[in-house]
Amino acid sequence: MSNEMSSDDKSILDSLPQTEYGKQESWTNGKIRFEMLPEGYIALNRELAIGLHPKLEKLLASSPVNETDEKLAKIAAYCSVVLDGMYSLAERDKLCFVLAGRLEVLRELPEAQNIILN
Repeated sequence: MSNEMSSDDKSILDSLPQTEYGKQESWTNGKIRFEMLPEGYIALNRELAIGLHPKLEKLLASSPVNETDEKLAKIAAYCSVVLDGMYSLAERDKLCFVLAGRLEVLRELPEAQNIILN
C-alpha cells in the first residue's frame, strides 16, 4: 500500500479552505459542518498532550471540560503570563502560541531510573 496521494486526492485537499492565523474556518459538505480550530489551539493541545506537564494536568483536572476560558487562565498562571481584558479570537490564537512556547520551556522531564541487572 502506497502512502502517496493521487493527484485527484491532492486537488481535493488543496481546494479545502485553509485556516489563516487568528481565524477559525468552517465549511460544509451539505450534510456535516466542519469547524477547524485555529493553529494556536492546536499547538497548545499538542504541547499538553505530550505528558510532560504533570503539575499542570492536576490543575486542569479540576476545571470543567467545556470551560476553555478557565483552562486558558490556569495555563497562563502556570506559565507566569499575565492576562488582562477580553481577547478576540485572533488574540486568543496568539496567546495559545505564546503559552505553547512557554510550556515547551517548562517541560518536566521524567526522572532517570537506575536499573540493576544481576
